[in-house]
Amino acid sequence: MRLVVIFGPAVVGKMAVGFELQRLTGLRLFHNHLAVDLALRFFPFGTPQFSRLVSALRTRVFEEGASVCYVELAATQEERLRRDVTPLRLAEKHPKRDLERSRALLLEHDAKYRLNSNGDFFYPEQHIKIENTHLEPTQVAEHIMAAFSIPRLPPA
Repeated sequence: MRLVVIFGPAVVGKMAVGFELQRLTGLRLFHNHLAVDLALRFFPFGTPQFSRLVSALRTRVFEEGASVCYVELAATQEERLRRDVTPLRLAEKHPKRDLERSRALLLEHDAKYRLNSNGDFFYPEQHIKIENTHLEPTQVAEHIMAAFSIPRLPPA
C-alpha cells in the first residue's frame, strides 16, 4: 500500500489534488474532514473526546500505509481566500459553509502559525513541495505521480 500525505495551509488545494490523484491513479483518498466529520457526529469540536477520536482514526490509517510520500502544497493567501468559497470545498467540508468564520480562521492561522516548511522537512528524500497558486489540481497530481513514480490507471 502506498500512502501519499498531502499537507499545507488551509484552502491550499489538498482535497482537490487528492481527488485528482485518486482519479488518475486509483489511490484512495483519506482527507482530513473524513475523520473530523465522523468525530463531529459524536463529540463537539475541540473536546478531548473529539481530539482523541480524530487522532486515533488518522493514526490507524497511517499505520496501515507501507510506503509514505509527503507532498507539501503552498499558495498565496489571496488565492487561498478565493478558493475558500469554491463549490467542491463547500460540498465536502460542512463546517466551512460558515464563510465568515472560515475566512477569519484562515487569516488568524496565517498570522499565528508557520504553515509551510522552509527546507526543513523531516524526511527530505520522501518529500516534495509544490507552489500551486497558478496550477490546476490535475497538474499538481501529475507532478506528484512523476516525482514518486506512481503509475497511472490504465485507460478504461
